[in-house]
Amino acid sequence: MKTRILALAALVALGSTQVWAQTNNISSVGITTGVVTVTARIGPNSQPAGPPNNSSLLVGNNLAGLAYAAGNIPGAADTSISFFTLTGATLPGGAGNPLDAFMSYGTLIGPPAATLNYPDVAPLLTADSYLGLTFAATDLYPGGPAPLTANGFYMIHRNLTNGTDYLAGIVPATGGGSAVLNIKPMAWTGGVAATGASVVAGTNHYFALAFAVPTPAGPYFANNFYYLRTDASNHTQFGYVIPALTSGFLDTLDLNTATGGFGATGYTTLAFSATAIGGYAVNQFYYLRLDAATGYTVLGRLDTNPANRTLSDIANLGGVYSGLTFAAEATGTGAGWGTNQLYATGTRALTAQSVSFAAIADRTFVGDVPFVVTPSASSGLDLVVTVVSGPATVVTTGPALARVHTVTTTGPGVVKLRATQSGPGFDTNYLEQSFNVLGLPAMTSATTASATAGTPFTFSLTATGNPILSFAATGLPANGLTINTTTGVISGTPLAAGTINVTGITATNATGTSTPGTALTITVAAAVPAPVVNSTLTASGTVGVAFSYSITGTNTPTGYAATGLPAGLAVNTTTGAITGTP
Repeated sequence: MKTRILALAALVALGSTQVWAQTNNISSVGITTGVVTVTARIGPNSQPAGPPNNSSLLVGNNLAGLAYAAGNIPGAADTSISFFTLTGATLPGGAGNPLDAFMSYGTLIGPPAATLNYPDVAPLLTADSYLGLTFAATDLYPGGPAPLTANGFYMIHRNLTNGTDYLAGIVPATGGGSAVLNIKPMAWTGGVAATGASVVAGTNHYFALAFAVPTPAGPYFANNFYYLRTDASNHTQFGYVIPALTSGFLDTLDLNTATGGFGATGYTTLAFSATAIGGYAVNQFYYLRLDAATGYTVLGRLDTNPANRTLSDIANLGGVYSGLTFAAEATGTGAGWGTNQLYATGTRALTAQSVSFAAIADRTFVGDVPFVVTPSASSGLDLVVTVVSGPATVVTTGPALARVHTVTTTGPGVVKLRATQSGPGFDTNYLEQSFNVLGLPAMTSATTASATAGTPFTFSLTATGNPILSFAATGLPANGLTINTTTGVISGTPLAAGTINVTGITATNATGTSTPGTALTITVAAAVPAPVVNSTLTASGTVGVAFSYSITGTNTPTGYAATGLPAGLAVNTTTGAITGTP
C-alpha cells in the first residue's frame, strides 16, 4: 500500500500544475443524467463545515479504503448510518509509526456525533498493508468463522513478508471485543483454509474490493466479493472471490482491453450499487482511476453485462480521491445529503471543478449523421469539445454557457473526444470519451488459394467492420467444402482436380452486409501418387568403419524414415541419408 501511495503522489506532481494540500474530505458524488456534482461533506474543506471532530483524522492521511454501513452493527457502539475507513497513513508500521487505524466517522443522521474509534482493532493489525475496505451485512458462510457471519468489514491484507494477499475481516465491537483475521489467500487454489492450501504464483497485487448482494449481470453470483488487481503484464483484472473457504478466485475481465477501456490504467478503487443512479442501470460497479495526463481522479462505470459497453468514464473529479463507497439511504444531518449517492475520500484542486461527459454509444456509419454531445462542468464555465483522434469533426454553436457541440462522423473507426474547461487555469482539467463508428464491412481476404485433391483444405475469410456477425459464400462444391458462417472458415477435402470459383462472398455486421467481393478462385491440383522406394534394398558395412547409404524414391518424396537401424547408424529424415559407424 505504501508504494501505491507514493506512486499516486508522483503522478499528481507530474501530471498537473495545480498544487494543494492533500486532505481527505468525505465528499458526496451525485450523478444525474450526464452531470456529476462533487460536494465536500466532512472534513477541513467541507462545504459547509462538517463535524469539526473529524478534521484531525482526515488531514494528511492517505485513506486505504472507505466503507458505508446502514444500520447498527451488533456489538458495536455506533448506531444508524456511518462511514468507516482505514487510514493507511503509516504503512508499514514500526518505531514511531503506529499501525493502521480503524475508525468510524460517526453517525450522520441527527446531530453530529463524536468520531467513534475501535482502539482494540489497531493492535490486531500486523505491520503490513491493508486496503480495499468494504462492508457486508449478509451472512456469507453460515456456521463459518467470524467475520464471515453477518455485519462484518472485509479488506485485502497484503503480507509484506511473504508477498501474499489475503481476504481478511474485521468485526468491530466495544469493550475490547473486536476481531481481525485472515480468511484465505486471495489467489486460492482450493482446500480448506485451516490446512494452508497453496497460493497461485504471480496472481497477487490485489488493491480494490467490493461486495455485491444481488447478482451482477454476466457469469457472476450474489453475495460475492469482487476485486481489481494488477497482473504480471501490468493489466488491471476484474474478478470475483467466493467467500466459501474451499472456493478459489477467478479473473473475468481485463480492463485494459475491455470495450470502452482503450488501454486505460491507473485504477485505484471499486464500489457497487444495486440501485439505478444517474440514468445508469441497477447492479453496476463504479471505479476511480488516476488519470496520468491531467493528474486528477476520474470516476467511471463498469457494466458486467457482456451485451453492453463495458467501461465508461463519467467525470473528471478535478482532484485526487482514494476511497469510494455507495449509500442508498438518506445520509447526512437531517438526511440532507439525499439518497443514492456515491461518496469519495479526497480533495478537489483549488481551481479545478468536476467535468462530466456521459458515455457515447457506439454508432454505425451510413453517410453523415450528426449528433449532439452535452458535457458539463460543475464550475458552470463553457466547455471546449475537440476531436483527439478518429474519423469525426466537432462544430460548436450557440452563445456562452449554452453551447451546442455537434459531432459528425466521417467514416468507420474509433473516435476519441475531449471536453475541457475553458478559461485561464482550467485547461488542465478535461475528460475524454471514446466510441466506435461501425461501417459496412469490406472483404480483405485473398482472392486465390491452392489445394490438392484428397488433402484437407482450410481458408479463412476476413473483413473490416468488426464485430462481424456472419459470413456467406456460394459456389462451393456439394461434396468436399463447406463454410462456417460464424467464423468465415472454408474447410473440407476437395475430391477432384480443377478450379473452384467461390462467389457471393460477403460479411455482415450491425450496419449491414458488404457488397459481394471478388470471387475466390481455388485451384485444386491432382493428387500426387505415393512415392515408392527405388534404391537398392541391400548394403554392406564394416564394424568400426564409417558407413553411408541413400534412400531414394519415385514421385518426389518430401520425407524419409527407417526403423531397425543398428547402434551407430541414423537416418536423415530430410535427405534420406543413412550414415554413421556400425
